[in-house]
Amino acid sequence: MDPHLTGIAYHEAGHAIVALWYGLPVVRLWINANGDGGTDYVGTDAHLPLHSRFVLRLAGGAAQQHFNMSANSNTMLDDYRGIITLTPDITEDERRPFF
Repeated sequence: MDPHLTGIAYHEAGHAIVALWYGLPVVRLWINANGDGGTDYVGTDAHLPLHSRFVLRLAGGAAQQHFNMSANSNTMLDDYRGIITLTPDITEDERRPFF
């Protein structure tokens, strides 16, 4: 099996586990041969506190990194886009980490 697809499986499983933790039933988790994937859950997370919504979006990358699994760069970029939607009033410079 392609190690990147395995990494994506860990990534999506991270999202699914946190969704279930917050009471959002998972209805579909998918991984395509091209490396795309996703996790769909019932309803919306809008009722959750903002920090919980961040956790839900960051859980995929956290699981992937915890198990030292690689994946394509799109998985983390999609999560980053999800974070941006939660922080519309923050500028791009404020979002960038300082190194």
